[in-house]
Amino acid sequence: MAALPSSVSTMDALTLSKFDDLLSDVLLDQVGLWFATRKMFPRYRRARTSSAATVDIVRRVALGRTAMAEAVDELVQQECIAALLRHKTAERILDFRVHAARYLSMYLPEAGYEVGQTARYVAVTGQCEARVVATRQYRLGMVISLCSGSVARLSEAENRRMAEEKADFSVIWWHKKKAMCLFLGPARFVNHDCDSNCQFTACGSDAVCFQAQRTIEPGEEITTNYGPSYFGENNCECLCATCEKYSRGWYATHSAAEPAATAAGTPSALESQASTDSETTVVGGGSLRMRTRNKGRATATPASRPLPAAGCGVCGEGGSGSGEQGDRCSR
Repeated sequence: MAALPSSVSTMDALTLSKFDDLLSDVLLDQVGLWFATRKMFPRYRRARTSSAATVDIVRRVALGRTAMAEAVDELVQQECIAALLRHKTAERILDFRVHAARYLSMYLPEAGYEVGQTARYVAVTGQCEARVVATRQYRLGMVISLCSGSVARLSEAENRRMAEEKADFSVIWWHKKKAMCLFLGPARFVNHDCDSNCQFTACGSDAVCFQAQRTIEPGEEITTNYGPSYFGENNCECLCATCEKYSRGWYATHSAAEPAATAAGTPSALESQASTDSETTVVGGGSLRMRTRNKGRATATPASRPLPAAGCGVCGEGGSGSGEQGDRCSR
């Protein structure tokens, strides 16, 4: 099984933000999403790069024809990326390569998941959202290591700045660093469910991934629990499948087909805003506390482009996206 490059990172939050904005643009937005994923910098401009070249790299990774290190080598030679790294130290370049590998790992044959779309949150957001779907069976205790995110410590000044700029949608408390941290990478597309099938777990000193809490079958959405009051008191604004099933959360006062008057907090891929004080979940024997604020802002999370009937836009082979999901290639 392929593994992500390992390194002990001292990457700061500002650097991680810049890296993630660029990589989510180049390896997600320009590879096949309906719209741009949310960026840490509100004034971020789309990178001028060769989408065809990027898709070619992704296709070869998906088909197992190019090793991860070689794919990252090709990626960093693209002009927009080379310009970002031109004056970086060797340590920062390694950090970028590791984070790039996290995004490219989504397309590995053994990734075990794919990013698709869901209409679950349309009543609040007015648009489709991203979700992460299993492409293999996971048994209790198995770790989904290739769906991961990088973690960087936040200073008090950075924490305040992000709150002021409304960019604090992926801030956590991590026991390993004993500080508020920024959490970015593919793992932020895993949605909340009050009866989730996964939990956060540490994978190295500077990363988080997920561990199965029960058997997960192929085609089932991978979910985690952000906290018992992450979406308002007692998760009264939660839109997860469990709340819909038992008429709890948002569904306690609304019907599933009822449009919401305003775009309040939604449980979407660690990019949602919540409405009360922080809640705590266990991660790797310690605690990870998600930032829980709701400023009444709509989120802009990604939705994968449904695969054409003729075949997959990534690997060139027949796709199976259908129904609600419209899944991205899992190869």
